[in-house]
Amino acid sequence: MSRFLVYLGGFASAQYGDARGGIINVTTKGPSRTFGAGLELETSKFLDAFGQSRLGFNVQGPLIRGKKESQTSLLGFFISGDM
Repeated sequence: MSRFLVYLGGFASAQYGDARGGIINVTTKGPSRTFGAGLELETSKFLDAFGQSRLGFNVQGPLIRGKKESQTSLLGFFISGDM
């Protein structure tokens, strides 16, 4: 589960050092227990004269697992790119 919090202006809580400007707090989910990958292709080649294309990809998986196979990963990786 991911969480994205933004605190603008005023005073943030003491957890953020009583910041007076802005705070962006992003919490992401833990490492994946299984390997996975994704691929995405977008194009406007057939819809307009510009013919723009974009390719996106991601790969994720565990690096270090707990002692039992069913346990969550202790350390994992997530790599993504866009062209």
